[in-house]
Amino acid sequence: MADKNPIVPEQIEDDDLMDAFIQAANRDSNRLTEDNWEKEIEQVPLFMTKPIDPSQELSPEIAAIQSLIYDNEDPNESARAYKDEGTKFFKKTQYKKAIDSYSEGLKHAADSDLRAQLLNNRAASQAYLGNHGKALEDATEAISLMSGYVKAMSRCAMSYYELKRWDEAIEWCKKVLSRQEGDEKMLELKMRCETERNKEDKNKERRILHREDRLIEDNKIIELIFSHGIKVGGSINGLSTTHLEKQGQYKVMIDSDGSLCWPVMLLYPETQQSDLISEFNEKSTLGDQLEVVLSEAPAWDTEGKYTMERVRVAVYMEAEKKYYNARMNQSLLSILKHKSYVLTSLVPTLHLYCKK
Repeated sequence: MADKNPIVPEQIEDDDLMDAFIQAANRDSNRLTEDNWEKEIEQVPLFMTKPIDPSQELSPEIAAIQSLIYDNEDPNESARAYKDEGTKFFKKTQYKKAIDSYSEGLKHAADSDLRAQLLNNRAASQAYLGNHGKALEDATEAISLMSGYVKAMSRCAMSYYELKRWDEAIEWCKKVLSRQEGDEKMLELKMRCETERNKEDKNKERRILHREDRLIEDNKIIELIFSHGIKVGGSINGLSTTHLEKQGQYKVMIDSDGSLCWPVMLLYPETQQSDLISEFNEKSTLGDQLEVVLSEAPAWDTEGKYTMERVRVAVYMEAEKKYYNARMNQSLLSILKHKSYVLTSLVPTLHLYCKK
């Protein structure tokens, strides 16, 4: 809203001011009391000592005087007043208030150049608030109203940079430089955009190469799974590289000796606890791995019940819908390729119980 601080007599005709004062004087004769006279006098424009609070309802006298000043103004003059107010807020880093003022100015401005300036100023305020998309919209509209508006073109370049849209940012830098060849700010911004674009291109190339390498390895993993005679079903029925791509942090990998290394889930049904062996070489025995896991009792095993001497391992055989005890000297691979075992997840599961 344009600056409507205390009105001074020079702002309006003397006769109009006197009419407003008489109107105030003729109000309810009981209005002034010993307790409220200071507050009531403050509502009379001649005696105001404080700026108008925009959040408070205006007294009829103040509203009347404001209407005398603003209602008959040229719309573009009103817009310029809002523009000046917005600039004051902007310099005080009160960007939200600046945006409000510029927006009010746009409601009045009819002149296209003035509208372009208001839009560009609002774009700058939006940029300082981190609203780079909105800043870009305003700057683009400003250029449509004022062709060759260099400040708005520079704002477009900066907005595209903040949005990490390097190609568009570079193009706008070039447009500014075609008009202002020695613009150091745009030269520097263009260089930064080109540097960031090159980094991004290299990262894309690395990701493509990594994906290609991963795809080759995933196909090898699938070949090994099927060559071992491991049957798959459930969520990985029709096993493909897509299933492997969806694995999280823990993945099936090919070990240095060419065998598969699996993430294996350990479930303790009696205590409703679980653990994970992130890399279980399929050639390793259950005993080899569990000896490491159980070498130190987990925090929840306060009685120290789960030891190599007391623990037993059960495996669910999907084909028979039954649990079978596994031996400690069995390899993981011997379990996975068992005729009754079906791999339903790329994280095999072992169930650990305590012997009674």
